[in-house]
Amino acid sequence: MRVVLLNDVKNLGNRGEIKEVANGFALNFLLPRKLAAAASPQIMLKLEAEALAARQAAEDDLRRTELLASKLDGLEVDMIGKSHPGGTLYAAITPAMIAAYLTKQGYNIDKSQIVLIGLIKEIGDHKATIKFRHGLEAEVLIHVKGLEPGGIVG
Repeated sequence: MRVVLLNDVKNLGNRGEIKEVANGFALNFLLPRKLAAAASPQIMLKLEAEALAARQAAEDDLRRTELLASKLDGLEVDMIGKSHPGGTLYAAITPAMIAAYLTKQGYNIDKSQIVLIGLIKEIGDHKATIKFRHGLEAEVLIHVKGLEPGGIVG
């Protein structure tokens, strides 16, 4: 019997594949558990439409991600942290702080997407990489300024 798999079935195949199986296996196992349906033209058209919609959604997601990555690539961010007079910060600038800043600027970035090379614990310029789905990345330059005791920005 020809069936279309509606879900992944171990040792048989993945969703959307057409398989030739024994009648008993189809009638007693696959069909009652809604793991497969008899391969009919209507089912095939439905699966093709679902696959097309999934491809279009993936392409749209890729375009949106590419646009966001291009907007962020090369962006310069100014951050202020409390510092010692020598130029070291009391507390490091974290990916969560950078993500919060970018979110306030209108970019929907999660802290898990931000990769830093070491901790940002000194005044100066530092690079951060933002990783996106589809293997895309953007590099952001973080300008860290210190706020010394007494409120002096250095």
